[in-house]
Amino acid sequence: MSQSNCSRKPSDPKLIEQLEQIPEICPATQVGKAYKSILRIFDEEFRDACITSTQFAVLVHIGILGEPSGSRLAAKLGSDPSTISRILDTLEHKEMVNSRPGTDRRTHLYSLTETGRTAIEDGLASWERARSRVLSNVDEGEWRHTLESLQGLSAVH
Repeated sequence: MSQSNCSRKPSDPKLIEQLEQIPEICPATQVGKAYKSILRIFDEEFRDACITSTQFAVLVHIGILGEPSGSRLAAKLGSDPSTISRILDTLEHKEMVNSRPGTDRRTHLYSLTETGRTAIEDGLASWERARSRVLSNVDEGEWRHTLESLQGLSAVH
């Protein structure tokens, strides 16, 4: 990075005086902390399952979408295609998904196998426990409002 990129001034010069408040009001920091805490709980609950919580999410999305491409899965999950590709490779190796060529040679379409459907069924108990733990101290109305807020944040570009 060139030094000239480090000379921009904030639009509000008082921010430097309020530096200690930035972590408390920063969306990236606060959402990141929440994500890490929630993911830790989901990983704990999926520890004894045949799949990880992330693999569960991919399998569920394949079940919902029918026969999606890797890029469609990545978009729905808010992830990058290379990460989804690695997960799909693992799930294919575990015989939980099948792939077939799409309309062009670069695209593959994914579908659940019977083993994949069974993995979803097995994972549901872990998912329910994790969800219950995460939301144990959250009011239902508050959770609905939070979901709306998160959906709004997900739409930011």
